[in-house]
Amino acid sequence: MLSWYIEILHSTDQTPQLVQVKPKVTDLRLVTYIIIINYLAMEIVGPSQRTRAIAFRTFFWPLGTMFTSLLAYYFQDWNWLQLAISVGPFALGILFIW
Repeated sequence: MLSWYIEILHSTDQTPQLVQVKPKVTDLRLVTYIIIINYLAMEIVGPSQRTRAIAFRTFFWPLGTMFTSLLAYYFQDWNWLQLAISVGPFALGILFIW
């Protein structure tokens, strides 16, 4: 079964069956990621701090959305916005390589 999913993900043939299955596989990966992250956040901290740990972890999504909105306000052309969003992770990646 797993090899079938991998074969679908790596296939370049755009058959109707592939178009229907690929979003389901992507959704499955996203849900699995969310479950694993929440589970790790609950297991790393003690029982009294679990609520705060999960609330702290989920706080970064709204911050990222607000930061992207702020960048979109200053960079109104989408080409410059994409460049502004990409420069930071690219620079951090170069620093981590060194």
